[in-house]
Amino acid sequence: EFRKDQIAEALKESFEFFESKATPYSVLVIDEMDKWLTPILKEQGFVLMENVEALVGNTKTSMTKSDFEVRQVQSREDIRIALSIDDSFEEHSERQFNEALESAVVRSDVGEEKWFLSYEKGKAVAMASLRLVSEPRHAYLSGATTKSAFRGHGHYTALLQKRLQIAFSVGTELAATHAVSDTSAPILKQFGFQPVGWLKVYADKRREKHEPEFLSR
Repeated sequence: EFRKDQIAEALKESFEFFESKATPYSVLVIDEMDKWLTPILKEQGFVLMENVEALVGNTKTSMTKSDFEVRQVQSREDIRIALSIDDSFEEHSERQFNEALESAVVRSDVGEEKWFLSYEKGKAVAMASLRLVSEPRHAYLSGATTKSAFRGHGHYTALLQKRLQIAFSVGTELAATHAVSDTSAPILKQFGFQPVGWLKVYADKRREKHEPEFLSR
């Protein structure tokens, strides 16, 4: 246990580190920490960007017909395309993007993470990834994003169904994920996912909206 001033000082050091690296950052606050951590973040100039839900569901679920082609990809170039769809990388330097790419390629090569692209009229416009975790055994659905001009077309659903099918085909029945409350979470609930917790995403108000960089536990 830390006192409030000690926590505030530790957070300040973390913020200064990310600032020195010119790296966008935000903080995820899990539900049981909200009452005491949120006031500290507000004192540091952070504002609430979005609410996120933690959800779990079954990989064996009824599927709907999709109008889009979804492919599992493994090549370095396809993974580069997948990462470039994520708008949050626009805030990162070329070096940071390449580091993220190298890490993603390694995870793909060793089978730790599977990557998927959804296509519209032959163009890759949405991406997502899947991790099959052995202990406890479950599928973690992550990294789903769609280019802004193609949102609302059904790509998130197409990518969700593809990943659930693959997880079920290898005997993994439980799926878990995090989703924004007012966008992807409602879609997941249509497929039987149930919320088991929530998080709040806080970001420095001086910065543009971006994806979270680390999780406060």
